[in-house]
Amino acid sequence: MLWKFDISHNEFLCSCAQRWFVDFLRSSNISKILKDWPNFYVCVYPEDKKSILLVDYKPTDVECSKWSPVFTIVMVTVVSLFIVTLVLILIFSCNANIRNLIYFLRVNAWKRKGYFRFNVSESCEYNAFVIYCDSDRQWVHMELVRRIEEIDLKVCVHHRDFDIGEPITDNITKYVGKSWKVIVVMSNDFTKVNGVNENLTWYRKEGVAMGKTHLFL
Repeated sequence: MLWKFDISHNEFLCSCAQRWFVDFLRSSNISKILKDWPNFYVCVYPEDKKSILLVDYKPTDVECSKWSPVFTIVMVTVVSLFIVTLVLILIFSCNANIRNLIYFLRVNAWKRKGYFRFNVSESCEYNAFVIYCDSDRQWVHMELVRRIEEIDLKVCVHHRDFDIGEPITDNITKYVGKSWKVIVVMSNDFTKVNGVNENLTWYRKEGVAMGKTHLFL
């Protein structure tokens, strides 16, 4: 029968790799047969554990977890770069839509706070007069006008609001005069319309003459 077992004066490594050995000595009866236990069982490495008795070395679960700071830093960096790249792609591909969304969210926020920053003159029947080409009619009516009128603003569009039988120039002069602002929907199709520059110049002259400002989309 083994009465004494001498492993004292050895250079014990006090690290998480030897945690099982320390726990074994502490939880079993083998320490009773160890010669000179625990006074001559001392840690020699690492430096911050040097001269600590082996019996006093009690690493925690946090200290001995397999978490790697380097791995965490790399993962956070990769994920952050991916998110930034995705956001930039979305911004460049949906720039106009994002601006419109932000604008309408701000308008709704103003309304919820009990005030609205459109100071429309009492003499204006419409908040805005919209200029657009015929190929954009569906988007203007189904999206632009619908969203603006959802927030209780009144928009003038010639396909809906012009007086039937009146010359178009007279209608434009009349309804631009009744509108607080002029919105020009500058789509690709709009720029391809014959005489667009001349028409825009005429619209702007009419608007300036009446003190209107233009918003280009």
